[in-house]
Amino acid sequence: MSRKKRRRRRLLLIVPLLVLTGLVLLVELHLSPYIRELARNQAVNAASNAIIEAVSEMLRRGDTDFSRVIVLEKDVEGHITALRTDMTQVERLKVEVLELLDTLVAQINTQQMGIPLGNLLLPDLLAGTGPELPVKAVSLTMSNADFFSDFTAAGINQTLQTLKVKFTISLTILTTVGYETVDVDSDVMLAQTVIVGTVPETYVNLGHLTTTEGWEQYGTETGN
Repeated sequence: MSRKKRRRRRLLLIVPLLVLTGLVLLVELHLSPYIRELARNQAVNAASNAIIEAVSEMLRRGDTDFSRVIVLEKDVEGHITALRTDMTQVERLKVEVLELLDTLVAQINTQQMGIPLGNLLLPDLLAGTGPELPVKAVSLTMSNADFFSDFTAAGINQTLQTLKVKFTISLTILTTVGYETVDVDSDVMLAQTVIVGTVPETYVNLGHLTTTEGWEQYGTETGN
C-alpha cells in the first residue's frame, strides 16, 4: 500500500472524529443550557401531571373522607367556635400519600420526557419535530406534604371550605449533558364543604389553615 493511500485512510478516520469532537463542544458550550432548561420544564410538567393523575385515582377509590380532616366545634347555640384538626384522618391521609408516591414514581419512570431536536435548533419552525434527546427520571423524593384549608365567603351566613394538599418533591433526571435536580410544588384540591354558620373571624381573615407540616422525607429510586 502506497504512502498516499495510508495518509488518505488516516484522514478519512481523523476528519469524522474532528467533526464529532466539534459537535460535542458545540453542545457543551452553546446547547447545554438550553437542554437543561427544556429538560427541567419536561420534568416539572411530568411530575405535576403524575401528581394530579395519582390524586384523582386516590379520590376515585374514596377510602378516606377528606371533608372530615377539619372538625367544626360549636357552642350550645350552634355557633362555630373553633376548627380542630382530626389527627386520625390526617394519619390515614399520610398513609394514602405514601402509597400515592409509589404510583407517582412508576408513572414518571414510564413517561416519555424526550426533547425533540427541533426544539433546540429552530424552535419557532421545528418545535416538536426531529429525533428526541432522552430525559430519564432517576429518583424522586418528597420533602413535604401539607394539608391545608382555604376559606371563602359562599353566601349569606355560609363559608366555602376547600381542603388541599401541597406536595413539595425533588426529582432528579438524567439528560445527555448530565444530571439535573428539579424542585416541584403542586397544590391539589381534595374536597370542598359548605359551612353553614359564622366561622370565627380568625380563620376567615387568615384564609389558610395548615393542618400538617414537616412530614418525614420519603424517597425511592426509580431504577435504570
